[in-house]
Amino acid sequence: MVAFRAEWHGLKESLDFIERLGVNAERTVGRGVGRAALRVQEDIRNHVENMVYSQPPSANGYQRTGTLRRSVRAAHPDADHVSDQARASGGQNLEATSPDGIVEASGGTLVSEVGSWISYAALVHQGINQPQPRPFIAVAVPAAEAALEIEIMTVILEEFAKAPHV
Repeated sequence: MVAFRAEWHGLKESLDFIERLGVNAERTVGRGVGRAALRVQEDIRNHVENMVYSQPPSANGYQRTGTLRRSVRAAHPDADHVSDQARASGGQNLEATSPDGIVEASGGTLVSEVGSWISYAALVHQGINQPQPRPFIAVAVPAAEAALEIEIMTVILEEFAKAPHV
């Protein structure tokens, strides 16, 4: 498994502040984390395209079928990934399409994971059996951290605009 773990710490403080704005805080921040995870999912898929598929073929005969790109998905931290390899290999796109259901609240932190859980994703990412690593997730982390903050603030502003004001 190689994955980015989107986490929003300080949940209680954030929720207290957002509730004072007249917004359903936990749902709003959770939706922001989920939307950020979807953005990161697409960024990682683009990095797979640029770092893996656009490069010369592997000397070890690896066939480029698109399975690695299709396997990248945003997921709830407790998601079952047992069938990911078979589903992605069979041509199924595993991407999440909604921020709903991919975020967990755990001990004052909201969490979603984005990555690939297929067997060879870590080998490609770390460069095992290849001339060089292709860290398609590691290069996405700085933008992912920014996306997390941007999406949460955007959702808060959207919800605030809809909330009745006194």
